[in-house]
Amino acid sequence: MGIIVNDGLRLPTVRIEELQFADATPYATLLRRAPPEAERVLAPEIAATLKRALTQVVAKGTARRVHGALDGPDGSKIAIGGKTGTGDNRIGTYSARGQRIESRVVSRTATFVFFIGARHFGTVTAYVPGVEAEAYRFTSALPVQILKTLAPTLRPLVAASSDSANAVACKRVSPDPNIAHADTTSAAMGHAVALKTPFGLQPTTPRPEVFEPDDDGLEWAVSAERTPVGQR
Repeated sequence: MGIIVNDGLRLPTVRIEELQFADATPYATLLRRAPPEAERVLAPEIAATLKRALTQVVAKGTARRVHGALDGPDGSKIAIGGKTGTGDNRIGTYSARGQRIESRVVSRTATFVFFIGARHFGTVTAYVPGVEAEAYRFTSALPVQILKTLAPTLRPLVAASSDSANAVACKRVSPDPNIAHADTTSAAMGHAVALKTPFGLQPTTPRPEVFEPDDDGLEWAVSAERTPVGQR
């Protein structure tokens, strides 16, 4: 679903957006990950067609109960699309003539995979394992209703969300106040790291010895040319 939302591009999963150390001190450091490289796996036209089809599932199809459940700060409705699915999962035994001899229940599932606006996507699944599933008759309407019930909780998150830079970790080993909060570049990994300068301190060029090999054996290289933060 994330590939469709991103117009056919696959982006890596990011669990940490930024790392902040020693806030409100002269040594405050903010590390952000450089934008990740995207991989094209679907043509933009195909992704757009799929997005329109998924939107129709919510507008007129099996997930219509969640249609219009979320709105933005200006009151406009946030687009929601998705696909429903119900599974009455069984193992069947058949004779040589194709007649069913036995049908054993394995589980029952109902799933709604969805996107909300241009940023959020996810999955809601109801699942009952084993023979107990024989007693249940729920369909994909259940996870759709769960998402609708969660709408008041999701509304502030969806309305306030904005694209943010991703974070990458950089090991700093010296508390020397003369060491700058400036831009550094990892030549080994190709990540640019922006460091914030607090209290109006002027960034200076970091000494190479303040960076040491990380656990993975890669060294953080300090580039010779440097532009102080805030002067770009």
